[in-house]
Amino acid sequence: MAESNWLQTSFIAALSEIPVEVTPEKNKVIVGPLVSFIQQRIPDGALVTLNIRKNTKIISSLRKHSLKGIASFDLNKTTIAPGTYTISIATMGKLKEIKDVKLQ
Repeated sequence: MAESNWLQTSFIAALSEIPVEVTPEKNKVIVGPLVSFIQQRIPDGALVTLNIRKNTKIISSLRKHSLKGIASFDLNKTTIAPGTYTISIATMGKLKEIKDVKLQ
């Protein structure tokens, strides 16, 4: 069987940061606008995952696809009780964690 030589490449991450706006009184989290290193919004349909944790237990895990570089999450007040949580957002190989988020 023929084998090719190894090829090693490096890439620049498409996304350098994850901007997040949390509005606790509305139980809303807006992720974005997500902008690439060339200052363009990421493609529509990029998966954005939001996890809400209380201590180490995941209370809720939500997924949305980006639209014009933004993913908006309305948190269900019937499944997420008022309290202090850790929110983590993952998209395009990046992860951002926000601690001590008070939801009403």
